[in-house]
Amino acid sequence: MKQRRTEFRRGRCDNDESPVHPVNITRGYWIGRTEVTVAAYKRYTRETNSSMPPEPITFGNSINTNWPDDSMPISNVTWNEALDYCKGWPSASD
Repeated sequence: MKQRRTEFRRGRCDNDESPVHPVNITRGYWIGRTEVTVAAYKRYTRETNSSMPPEPITFGNSINTNWPDDSMPISNVTWNEALDYCKGWPSASD
């Protein structure tokens, strides 16, 4: 989905997001309608001969050991891996 440039106010006076301040998005950008799932990222890694990221660990416990739950959103990808997925992989827009 295409997001247009916009301006909004961010922050609150009653927490650590203070002070309230304007945020100006000067250029439009594209964003997916849903998270990238484990299944979609597995397909990407197969088609591009790349690796799955490390499994997410919270409080010392693996959340999706060996990535069996394909419906979960992918996590632990680097900025460059996410950029490659979005820009460099033709199937990402399917």
